[in-house]
Amino acid sequence: MDCESLYGNLNSNGGSAVSSQAVSDGVQAVQPAAPNKSGNTFGGWYTDAGLTTAFAFTTPITGNTTLYAKWTPNTYTVTFNSNGGTAVGGQSVSHNGTATAPSEPTLPGSTFGWWYLDDVTFSTPFLFTTPIIGDTTLYAKWTINQYLILFNSDGGTAVSNQTVSHNSTATTPSNPTKVGHSFSGWYTDAGLTMPFAFTTAIRGNLTLYAGWTAEVYPVTFNSNGGTAVSAQSVSYNDTAIAPTDPTKTGYTFEGWYKDAGFTTLFHFTDAITGTATLHAKWLADIHTVTFESNGGTSVSSQEVSYDGTATEPADPAKTGYAFEAWYTDEDMTVPFTFSTAITGDLTLYANWTANSYAVTFDSNGGSTVSSQPVSYNNTATAPADPTMAGHTFEGWYTDEDLTTAFTFATAITGI
Repeated sequence: MDCESLYGNLNSNGGSAVSSQAVSDGVQAVQPAAPNKSGNTFGGWYTDAGLTTAFAFTTPITGNTTLYAKWTPNTYTVTFNSNGGTAVGGQSVSHNGTATAPSEPTLPGSTFGWWYLDDVTFSTPFLFTTPIIGDTTLYAKWTINQYLILFNSDGGTAVSNQTVSHNSTATTPSNPTKVGHSFSGWYTDAGLTMPFAFTTAIRGNLTLYAGWTAEVYPVTFNSNGGTAVSAQSVSYNDTAIAPTDPTKTGYTFEGWYKDAGFTTLFHFTDAITGTATLHAKWLADIHTVTFESNGGTSVSSQEVSYDGTATEPADPAKTGYAFEAWYTDEDMTVPFTFSTAITGDLTLYANWTANSYAVTFDSNGGSTVSSQPVSYNNTATAPADPTMAGHTFEGWYTDEDLTTAFTFATAITGI
């Protein structure tokens, strides 16, 4: 070995610089401190750029030599913190390599928002094109799902919809109102078989249906003196059942009316929307009052409403008789007064008193013969013949000229 100086060049392949060495022929190079390279681990010195032949510093230097640093990139772990979502496996990534975007995790009631480098403010989203230069933890960001609660009031007043976060509860709204109904609660089905409790955690869109109970109203019947008719209980917008017509002596039932003044007729097809009182209207029966004059002048019959009174007519006339009064029976035992209420057909009978006439006897100088009172159409009684001295009684005559003889079989009909 001569004293020629040989040079050993050390190529750190991107690592920290390593000084060359001047080494005498046949002498060993001094092993330098290992170089540094960010993200890599030093793997030794090699005699070729392809890093196939490792160099040992026990080897004598026999010519100019270049040594090449071998580097092994560091491997880092990329961890995925799903923050309660489904697990996502970690990845091993070489220095300056990139992680692969995994399948998105899932979390019931939440929507995956992305991976972030911080788990408090989620201010730094992670890009999967970012080189990995160290162990990294990525945090899943979630947005809680919002659900729409719809309220179907089924004809009641409107109830505002609500937006509710997953697993939260809806707010109990003010009860809706509906004419003729009482609110019975909210249900999850249109058939109203499943009541809803506002303590229930919401986990999806939901439509709630209002339950209603129809108000029940009393329908009463004012028979106005007729037979009683039972009241009915009728649900709102339903119809009452037509009852059997009431009865009232002397009257014919004409129908039910909504008002006591009988201006609005009620139909049993009418919907009941509140408390109702129906009023019976009656038409008084008409009765005939007939006047039997018993031989007197005719008296017209009268049509009189039930419980009304007949009008007293002018007295009839009958030759030879004085009208006495009207009677309800042919035997003239029950006199009739015109203030009496008429409750049925009636025949009244005229009662007559025959006129009384005085039959006087003019004896023309003979003995006195007493006069006789004789009722109309009756006959006088033949008295004892009067006497007159020197004369013979021949009979009684109706005229002073003694031309018309009187027979006691003759009916007396006037003076």
